[in-house]
Parts: sequence; structure tokens; C-alpha cells
Amino acid sequence: MTQKIKLLTSLLLILGFSYTITAQESHPPHGKYQQFMTDAWGADVYNDIQNDKIFSRLYKDLYQNRIVYEKQTSTSRPLKKPLFLKDINLSENKTKTIVRDNTFNPLTFNPFNYQLPFFENGDQYIKVDNTDYVIIIRSKKSL
Repeated sequence: MTQKIKLLTSLLLILGFSYTITAQESHPPHGKYQQFMTDAWGADVYNDIQNDKIFSRLYKDLYQNRIVYEKQTSTSRPLKKPLFLKDINLSENKTKTIVRDNTFNPLTFNPFNYQLPFFENGDQYIKVDNTDYVIIIRSKKSL
């Protein structure tokens, strides 16, 4: 009986710990892909990407699977030479002016507004200034 209680307690601790880890990560909201791309690059660029099957898959995969927002905690792994969001240039849009976000909200942050290193080798880490968040762009190779 004591062995079963220890096993059950261990299992609950492991499940609780894994929930804590996964609860710290989020992805951009799936329903805003078109809006974010159009807002950042304009409807013409969005339509050009959608009309090319390779680029369309590439950017959808990037948006849905490779961009991760991670809230760092005191137990998070230290980052090796992260970039800082304040140092990343804004995207260029010929139809409107893009402004830098004053605050970071994972549900409203548009990653396409910034010239983030989407297609670099290896995972990329971008520290969001004055927050506990890190934007992680997972390498296509690490998936």
C-alpha cells in the first residue's frame, strides 16, 4: 500500500511539474495569421505568399509551429546571447506605419511587425524588454 502511495505521489508530482513547464509556453493565436500578415506587410504581399504553395506552407508552419512565447521563471534555463526586441528593426509596410509595441501581450503581439530572425540556423531567442517573456523561433531542423 505504501509503495502505491509513493508511486501515485511521484506520478502526480511529475504531471504537475510538466504542466507547469507547458503552461509557460504559448504560440501566436491561430485565428490572427491573415490579419497579422496583412497588417505587417500589406494585402498584396499576403496574397503573393498565399498564391505560392511553398511560401504559403513555409509561413503557416512558421506562425503555427515555430514561434513560441515563453514566460521565464527563476528556474528557467539561462539564455545564451539572446537578442533584445528593442534592437530588432520594424518591418517595412508601404501602406501604413508600423509602430513598436509599448507592452507585450502574447495574444496581440504581431511577430511579422518585426524583422525577426525567422529563417536563421538554430533556435533564436529574443528577450522582450521589461518582461519575463522570451520569443523563441524554433529552427526548422529542430522540429
